[in-house]
Amino acid sequence: MWCGVCMMKSKLIPIMAACLALAFVSCGGTEKVKDKVLSWFRDDPRTRGQTRRLSQDEFMDKVRGAWAGKMIGVSYGSPYRFRYLGRMMESGEIRPWLPEYVSNAMHQDNLYVQMSFLHALEEKGLTISTAEAGRYFAQSQYALSHANEAARQNIRAGIQPPESGHPRYNPHADDVDFQNEADLFGILCPALPVSAVRMAETFGRLMNYGDGVYGGLFVAGMYSVAYMEKDPETVVRLGLAGIPARSRYAQLITDVLDYHQANPENWQGCWTMLEEKWAQNDLCPDGFEQPFNIDAKLNGGYVALGLLYGQGDFAKTLEITTRCGQGTDANASTAAGLVGAMVGYGGIPRNFTIGIPLIANRNFSFTPYNFDTLTKTCARLAREMIERNAGNIERLGEREYFEIVIQRPTPPERLEQFTPSMHRDYKNQWDNLPHIRGEGLHRRLQTVLDQFANGWKVTQCGLQINPVLLERYQDRYNVFMTHPLDRETPCRLSRKVTIPAQNPTLHLIVSSFDGAPNADWLLRVKANEQVIAEKLIGPVNGRFGWHDLKVDLSPFAEQETTLVLENTADDDGIETAYWATIEIQ
Repeated sequence: MWCGVCMMKSKLIPIMAACLALAFVSCGGTEKVKDKVLSWFRDDPRTRGQTRRLSQDEFMDKVRGAWAGKMIGVSYGSPYRFRYLGRMMESGEIRPWLPEYVSNAMHQDNLYVQMSFLHALEEKGLTISTAEAGRYFAQSQYALSHANEAARQNIRAGIQPPESGHPRYNPHADDVDFQNEADLFGILCPALPVSAVRMAETFGRLMNYGDGVYGGLFVAGMYSVAYMEKDPETVVRLGLAGIPARSRYAQLITDVLDYHQANPENWQGCWTMLEEKWAQNDLCPDGFEQPFNIDAKLNGGYVALGLLYGQGDFAKTLEITTRCGQGTDANASTAAGLVGAMVGYGGIPRNFTIGIPLIANRNFSFTPYNFDTLTKTCARLAREMIERNAGNIERLGEREYFEIVIQRPTPPERLEQFTPSMHRDYKNQWDNLPHIRGEGLHRRLQTVLDQFANGWKVTQCGLQINPVLLERYQDRYNVFMTHPLDRETPCRLSRKVTIPAQNPTLHLIVSSFDGAPNADWLLRVKANEQVIAEKLIGPVNGRFGWHDLKVDLSPFAEQETTLVLENTADDDGIETAYWATIEIQ
């Protein structure tokens, strides 16, 4: 079986190279770009195992450039996010850049979500499985939407990856979510696009399927080759080589490349071509037959358009990508991050980077990383990735070099597509998903509660928590979590019990989420539906802390009593409740 797969791949490489050559002939590609792209596919025995050298200083400059570009791009595009639907931005509407704008990036999901992927890789290693990645993703507490939130709810309810991202259970399977979060995998794999794509697939199948996954592979592949290539067209073509050529995503990117070859100065015409040919294909329930479009293909097309017509110029790439509209924050972030990887931090105009040192020691929301620790962590894992793939680290004099064995971009062998017929077939099931997820979560949560506090029953718990017993939360072990069902409906833990006769008390040790200053919830204790205690659970003196509470049960001594503990929403913050102790004494 293994030999058969290897033979299949060995036959695939020349075919891919031939297809690329034909593509250049058909669209008039320049000889320079053609040679650059095809050099990654040559099967000459004399060049097998070919290496390229990258100094540690160059590598760090490119890592810093990639993350700085993402931070600048998301901050640049965020004021216009989904304000321009089915229309491009007119000239003169983008605000002049100021250094302080970059601080907006510290709280952006397309940065902190993939940093949580990085944290999982740090803890579980570069060979993390999709199942392990899913467990980490399910434990996250940050706000999500679309494919990400649907997938997280699925996993928490027991619908595990890859089913968590499949259209059967995830109506947002073609959405842009993973494409916005896949930069990391290329950053960790310098000139190793096959490794970048494999790692990206591990995480991408948590929340997406088909073109939704391919968008992430396209982005990861581009970042990987951007370490060695500075020409945007070469980078786009090599990224394209890492996804199935027959996918609709690949067809759209090919359309962008073809249009650019024929009309290298007319980005507005390219935008119009995309709008007329591709903008009506969004299968997302919120975008289906609507101007709103969060489809990975169209937004990925805007990224490719911005790179090609931006011609490697950082400011020009930012502006063109943003003027395409739709997901301006994420698209500008991806395009600017790629240019940052190509030119390095030092190649980004200083007026864009001048604000970064002022916030370099501030942690991104929901992560243990700031700009400095983020780039150092990526460098450490990239070294490991290079050595895992037959490369090595050399020292020449005072300088250290990465000797990298170049990989040929290779697409997944299996083509999968979310089709309009699947949209029709699964629509009735989507209407029933809240019930399916709710039942699955309740079963799993009750099993966990039985381990933590046997005899108690859980009802009305929201899908915002992962039904596991936390091995450790801050300084406590074996911690149970709940979350209100919604703003009006508290999660309830209940138990019918005969209260002891002598000085009976209910002992509770509880806390709130420690990753946000406004995370609090209202604890309400009831006995036979009578409220006997109520307390707001949040930070203690502005800092995280446990609330150690004892509730007097003397009025109910020797009586059969139904006790209820309610985790109630208090405001718009994160209302997850953490329970370290529930004891009747």
